[in-house]
Amino acid sequence: MKLKLGVSFALNCLIFLMAAIGFIFALVGVNMTGATNTDSGIIILRMFTVQSNLLMGLAALIMLVFEFGFASGKIGEIPPAVYAIKLALTSGVTLTFFVVLIFLAPNVKEGYFSVFTNTNLFYHLMLPVISIISFLFFENTKTIKFSQTIWGLAHLILYMVFYLVNGFMHVKKGVVEEIYDWYGFLRLEIWSIPISAVTLIAMCYGITCLLWRANKKLSDFPIRK
Repeated sequence: MKLKLGVSFALNCLIFLMAAIGFIFALVGVNMTGATNTDSGIIILRMFTVQSNLLMGLAALIMLVFEFGFASGKIGEIPPAVYAIKLALTSGVTLTFFVVLIFLAPNVKEGYFSVFTNTNLFYHLMLPVISIISFLFFENTKTIKFSQTIWGLAHLILYMVFYLVNGFMHVKKGVVEEIYDWYGFLRLEIWSIPISAVTLIAMCYGITCLLWRANKKLSDFPIRK
């Protein structure tokens, strides 16, 4: 138990630092790999990837506070709601990870691995993978209720509402301006918009349920001394 707690604490420190450093680097346009950043400055906050990674950093910070309290004897247990929050926000970065691997990377003209350059190395790869490992192997709990898996959809649905409202508020000559449709969803055929939305929601909820189930199944993983 102490070993799991210690590893979880270290991984959450790493997650928080990567979220913070990645955001600062992207904000000021730091070029770490020689590749060209697509965006820099405060405008990056419009991206789901950036939001989901920052929220994951916040979840890691919350977990750190409660893990420290538990390790120091100030609290008797880590509240189930903290684990449920960690599940929900791990789901967000996992969704980002798989969308990048399956849809984005194969279709960028600069090449598959170009999506893992600069701060995207943190946000598209390292932070999601470490978050998954941390939650599945070192933060095992049987206290998260299945009904709480719905929390995993909160950020995605709020983001969709924001994206749609923001986009349709900036229509010129019957078309959403490109700057307000940065993912290109609103320039697709009208029938494909709800299909895309339902697909993403289904993916996100499926990921959340799989993480929830795997976390419970791995609760007896033999790293528990």
